[in-house]
Amino acid sequence: MVKKEPKYRMIQKELQEEIISDNYICGDRFYSEAELCTRYQVSSITVIRALKELEKAGYITRKQGIGTFVSQPRKEKIVKFSNIEDSSTKQDVINVLSIEKGNDPYYLNKLNLHKSEYYYKITRIKYNDSTPYIYHQAYIPHDYILDSHVPLEKFNSIYRRFRHDFNIYLSEALFRETTEVIFPAPETIASQLELPDKEPVIYQLKTMKHPKNGRILEYSETYKHWHFFKIEITHQDF
Repeated sequence: MVKKEPKYRMIQKELQEEIISDNYICGDRFYSEAELCTRYQVSSITVIRALKELEKAGYITRKQGIGTFVSQPRKEKIVKFSNIEDSSTKQDVINVLSIEKGNDPYYLNKLNLHKSEYYYKITRIKYNDSTPYIYHQAYIPHDYILDSHVPLEKFNSIYRRFRHDFNIYLSEALFRETTEVIFPAPETIASQLELPDKEPVIYQLKTMKHPKNGRILEYSETYKHWHFFKIEITHQDF
C-alpha cells in the first residue's frame, strides 16, 4: 500500500511551484497563515509546518509581526546564477496565442520522440502592463497534453497543467538552459515584441527532463525583450 503524502508536504510543493512559475518576484508579500488555512481548509499547525519547509528551502522569508515574503529560490543560489525580470512595478499578463499539433523531425529529436509520434507547440506572449516582453514557444510530447481542445487560457501556466493533469512538478525536473543575444532580432520576433529596427533580443533554449524516468517533458524557445533582461551571479553562501 502506497503511503499517503502528508498534507503539509502537498501544500509546500504546491506553493513552491507557484513561486517558481513566475507568479512572484523576490520581495513580494506572500500569503498569510490565515489565508492559507482558509485556502486549504487545514489547521494553522499544518500551514506553519509547510511554511517552515519553504523557508528552510530558501523560497520565503518570514518576519515576525510584518509578514511572509518571497525570496530567491535556493536552487538559483546553488547554481549561483539568477535571471531577474525587471517587471516589479507593473502587472504581468499571459496571452496564449495557439496550441498546434506538429511532427517536425527537428523537434521530435529534441523531445526524444519516434518519427511516428507528435508533439504540441504552445505559443504564448507575456505582457508587462501593456508591453510585450516575452515570446515563448513550448514543445511538449503528445502524451503530456491531456486535452488540446480546452480553452487556450488553460495553458497560461504550463507548470500548473503538468501538476494538475499528471501530478508532475516541473520545479523538480532536471533541466539544461542556454542564453544568448541575437542581433538584430528576427523580423517576426521583433514584430511580436514591438522592437524597433536593429535591436537585439535575448534568446533562451531550455530542456526539462523527468528526474526519475528520464523522459523529456518540455523543450522551449523563448525570446525576451532586452529591456527586461538582467542576470545576477553570486557565491552560494553570500
